[in-house]
Amino acid sequence: MPVVRTDSAGVAVVENHAPPSDRWTVGDPTLSIGVVAGEPEYELSRVAFGRLLDDGRIVISNGASRELRVFDRDGSFERSAGGAGEGPGEFGFPAHMFLRGDTLRVWDPVHSRFSDYRTDDLELLGVRTISREILNAEPVTLLPDGTVVMGSDQYAIPDVGFELMYTAYVRISPDGEILDSLPRQPLAEMGRLEEVQMVGGPVFGFRSVTAGAADGYWVGIARDPELRRFDGNGTLTTVVRWSAGDRTVTPDHIDRYIADRLEGASDNDQRRSRQLIDAQGFAEEFPVLEGLFVSTTGAVWAKRFVRPGHQGPEQWDVFDPDGTHRAVADLPAGLRILEITDGSILGVVLDELDVERVRIYPIETADGDA
Repeated sequence: MPVVRTDSAGVAVVENHAPPSDRWTVGDPTLSIGVVAGEPEYELSRVAFGRLLDDGRIVISNGASRELRVFDRDGSFERSAGGAGEGPGEFGFPAHMFLRGDTLRVWDPVHSRFSDYRTDDLELLGVRTISREILNAEPVTLLPDGTVVMGSDQYAIPDVGFELMYTAYVRISPDGEILDSLPRQPLAEMGRLEEVQMVGGPVFGFRSVTAGAADGYWVGIARDPELRRFDGNGTLTTVVRWSAGDRTVTPDHIDRYIADRLEGASDNDQRRSRQLIDAQGFAEEFPVLEGLFVSTTGAVWAKRFVRPGHQGPEQWDVFDPDGTHRAVADLPAGLRILEITDGSILGVVLDELDVERVRIYPIETADGDA
């Protein structure tokens, strides 16, 4: 059992000293949508987000065609909405989706607006444009009262060396107006790479990640094994820690990374890659994680950083909503998660021909409850 204590500010600090004994995996997909060539409704490209509706249907945002597509529980195409354009119901790019009851809210970063659709028939219910004062904003979570928390990565690049950059968070009213700013969180270390006229950070440098929950959001501080939970007002409520083992970057790791980067590249590309690598340098430790996802049941899934030379499944640490380190899950390499429910994962994979396919995988656990 983890050690839980409460600090002077009332924050629950959860220390997981022992690794979990449960090992989870996924079974063969129970549904696969996508074709190499055929009916255009089944040709998928640049799928950004997806959701499983209560009746078993699947809705995805297909970025290439700038539209929403709904498929029946057996994978049959049902209907679509949207398309490229600037008018109501059209998209510059349909990105993040939120599902609340029978309403689907879709974020369009190109037009800086949300569009609401009825899930039954994809009828457009309304459009809300947010203030363009928020630069590079991405939605984090939709709160029960209709307020949206958005994150914006802030860059103030130094002239020399690397400095810590931050993610700023703001609350947006249901009408699209800025309500207030929330505490910013560490993002990454970045600097100006003069030799190659680029901005970046060290190879294997950390980059923190954020995932929305039903009534708040989680931030994964990738430089340390630590998760932070915030409520909808930006108040820190929980800190979760665990052991991530030895993360030392060795010469073998560096050699493997360089070999992988240069493999198959032209002489010119190899020279530029080496210039970039030399300008970046290498971090001394690997990041703890590189992805974060919250399931519909509130469980937090943290993807372990994939090191050079890693073969086989990618590993995710799974935490209960209270911060207990519950399991380590082995997921197919390259699986991009769209949604995790109680017992299944909706995700996108590339097949051997690099064709996108949306699939549902059953989660196989010791007790059958994910």
